[in-house]
Amino acid sequence: MRTPYSRALWFLVLLLSLPLHAQEPPPDLAAIVGTYHGEALNGGGLAPVTTVFRLASGNRLVGEYIVSDARGTFHGTISNAFFEDGKLSVEWTDRDGEGYAEFTFSPDFRSFEGIWASYDSPNGSPWSGEKE
Repeated sequence: MRTPYSRALWFLVLLLSLPLHAQEPPPDLAAIVGTYHGEALNGGGLAPVTTVFRLASGNRLVGEYIVSDARGTFHGTISNAFFEDGKLSVEWTDRDGEGYAEFTFSPDFRSFEGIWASYDSPNGSPWSGEKE
């Protein structure tokens, strides 16, 4: 017969057997983390873009990017990332608005090719990057 004491002891043993370390990020997300240099179609032509991906709390992939075009240099943020089957879907926000992008990574995660678009435009434009 189990007593309240033995039940509490059993629960304590189970609790102590759980891993005490932080959860590791999924391997694909960890491989994406880094700085990529490439180009994005912005305005009338391809503009240099630096895209940075990092892991935030809860193993969420977030990032930012810097674009240099005819109007100067501007920054944007990347959020709501979802990775599946080699494709990373994200949302972006910058001075010109907000929208979505989808990147397809090389098998070694050293580069990506993708498209971006604003929410009010169905047409996608290229966005690429190569890891430094």
